[in-house]
Amino acid sequence: MTDPRLLRIARELRYRPLPALIGRRVALASLASIEGAVRGLAWTYVPFDARWQPPEMLEGALAKYGLIDTELSAPEHLLDAPDTQRGLELLTQLGFLVSPEELAELAEAFGGDGGAFCFEQLIADLDARSCVLKLFLQDEIEFDTRSARNKPTRPRLSLPADYFPRELVVIDACVTNAGFVWFHKHFYL
Repeated sequence: MTDPRLLRIARELRYRPLPALIGRRVALASLASIEGAVRGLAWTYVPFDARWQPPEMLEGALAKYGLIDTELSAPEHLLDAPDTQRGLELLTQLGFLVSPEELAELAEAFGGDGGAFCFEQLIADLDARSCVLKLFLQDEIEFDTRSARNKPTRPRLSLPADYFPRELVVIDACVTNAGFVWFHKHFYL
């Protein structure tokens, strides 16, 4: 029997890729300049006063992984476009419908049913009835995860004094009604 949560998510989740933003570069002068840079990238899609949701550990993610995973509130009409995706195929593309082996790995990582955890997060987002423009930006500093004991060569939680100015590139961009959609696609924690 199919999980009713899955059917609801397949029916209600909407996801619109924004390929015009992918590959765009943005110069950052400091941590404080990130909000303005994000707004500058998204200005053709969202109003000037769109609420910016900075990542919880912005400096740590930038220092450790060289990335910014952020979002701005967006008007829902952006999901009315013909290229908006939905359904089971979308859930498969985003990594939410996985093999039994992958589901077992999720269960081990999250304790209990990893698939249920993901469904619950997506449903919470759908219940919130919001729409967001998500941006995933990355710097181009080499990141060698094959170094001794598989430890990254990047600093851990704070940026080096000479990090800025720095240019980042948009790796992914979308508009969606569930901010959790990139959990599998851009899993970096």
